[in-house]
Amino acid sequence: MNWPDATSESVRQAYWATTFRALGDVVHLIQDMAQPQHTRNDIHSGYGCIAQSCLGGHKSFFEQYLRARTRQDTRFSLDEGFLTDTAESRRVKADQLTYEGYPKPTFNSYADYFSTGTFVASASGYGLANYSNRGFYSFGTNINSSAALNDYPSPDPLGVGLSQEVVSGAAFLDMTHHPMPQGSLTLVTGTVRDFAVPSREESNVRLSAVGMWDQFLQSRTGRRSYTLNYYNYDDQAKLLVPRAVAYSAGLIDYFFRGQMEISLPDSGVYAIVDHAAFAGSGASATDAVNGHKGFPKIRLRLKNTTPIINAPDGGAYPQEMGAGTLVAVAKFHRNLDYKDNLSGEKDGPAFDPATFRSPHEEILVSQFKSVSSVPSDKSQELEFTFDQEIPINATDLYLQVVFRGALGQEADAVVVATRDIAEPTYITFLNAQDYVFMTETQVALCGPTTHPCNGDQLDGAWQFFRDGPPTPAGASVVFRSLPQRRFSRMAFLTDSTSGWLTVYDDAVSGSLPVGFPYGTSASQLNFLADGSTFQWYSPVKPARGAYTTNTVVFVLGSAGEPTTLTFDFDLTQLSTPLQDLHPLPFYKLTVPDMLQ
Repeated sequence: MNWPDATSESVRQAYWATTFRALGDVVHLIQDMAQPQHTRNDIHSGYGCIAQSCLGGHKSFFEQYLRARTRQDTRFSLDEGFLTDTAESRRVKADQLTYEGYPKPTFNSYADYFSTGTFVASASGYGLANYSNRGFYSFGTNINSSAALNDYPSPDPLGVGLSQEVVSGAAFLDMTHHPMPQGSLTLVTGTVRDFAVPSREESNVRLSAVGMWDQFLQSRTGRRSYTLNYYNYDDQAKLLVPRAVAYSAGLIDYFFRGQMEISLPDSGVYAIVDHAAFAGSGASATDAVNGHKGFPKIRLRLKNTTPIINAPDGGAYPQEMGAGTLVAVAKFHRNLDYKDNLSGEKDGPAFDPATFRSPHEEILVSQFKSVSSVPSDKSQELEFTFDQEIPINATDLYLQVVFRGALGQEADAVVVATRDIAEPTYITFLNAQDYVFMTETQVALCGPTTHPCNGDQLDGAWQFFRDGPPTPAGASVVFRSLPQRRFSRMAFLTDSTSGWLTVYDDAVSGSLPVGFPYGTSASQLNFLADGSTFQWYSPVKPARGAYTTNTVVFVLGSAGEPTTLTFDFDLTQLSTPLQDLHPLPFYKLTVPDMLQ
């Protein structure tokens, strides 16, 4: 599947504008289904008019009236446009329409929001067109009209089974709420049934009205003359406008119904690299502005979490994701103060909050991946490769997965999952066995017959956990032959904060008694409820010149074995070292091939 290029900001904005314009046009169409003249083919354009004859039908009194009420205008006109007589300005009630009160419906296809049945099936259909078509008369399809007699069995085209309501005296109001001095009005009332909401009926709805000239026309035609007036349009608006709002909301929800969940892979990290690839002996410095040294692959678990649709017909419709295409997206800003020795992080000497965060968001898109499905019963582990690596100095990092393919009844749906993950996090292994973690008495006992007290190189392994111990361990990172006064460092992306360290040494080998909780890095602009923002950084600490957020420090223990100190242990609390640690060179780590 070839997707159009969307790497530039202008192209992406154009796609967004097109998407929402198209969605708005569809919502406009569903709202049109709440106008009986649309669903009963009653032409009413108000264009192409000469005198009082319009090729496209008269202008809709209903639409102009509701427009005026929506805007709370006090007057409106029915000017037909081209070559017409001067239109009369009509008064209108200034009270606002009611938009609420109808539950948002859910259907299993876009078409169902419009209609779930035609012809005979429309009589019990759930769509908004079904409801307005069978429930109401329009100006051109009123009682006794030829259009109603030929095409529209409901409401009854002859008015059979309907009741009458006579309005007169003080109850007879004009549109400025002043009593008419004399006269009466005969309204035709009936019941409007809504099948989309079980057992929901509206009785005594004012469906039509006896015309002003009815008594004269009856004597000539033998049939009664009917019309529609404010009373009829008010009752139509009371029932149709809340449904137009609810059906629109339901259709928008259906458009965005697709949901997926991103979670950590079994390895416990989305990505991991040896930081020695970016710094240290023989490595060129990272370009903090435009460089893409970092994470070439992302590994994650993905699950379809789209809710089941419970439709008005009583059916429960799972929204399965079938064959389609997946792509991973990384959205980020940059730390423009980044240095390979991490001195440009928070609290480092090269950190400047004024220049820290790049002003514009960048987007990287992975290679496309075809899948037969995205399961809903369990998560599926996937790997995505980026032609341009996610940079090591990424801030405000969001991970997305985009699916395009079959979703439920929709053959070409788009679903997006987003996860706000931690920024690149570091763990440093520092061999500081030229420090002794013992009393002066113990130091005095150092010697060939006891223990040498001079430390040694280290071999060890770090194990990640997806959910923390005692769940199965994930990816392993190994450091080998790490000399004194040197360190190794890894950079990784994860949501987990738990790992397990195993150290191997000539004198002792085995697992440490407990795992280490570590802190994931934060470097992100946060938004508060009042709209204000604040930047949150994870600070770095120097450990003998090596800046890092998490450090495992190995010192010489009282029995001459390597002993670990906690991540945030302040080395200044220890005795003066034999010589200061220089932060370079790094010593290479061994990380899983699938994550390199």
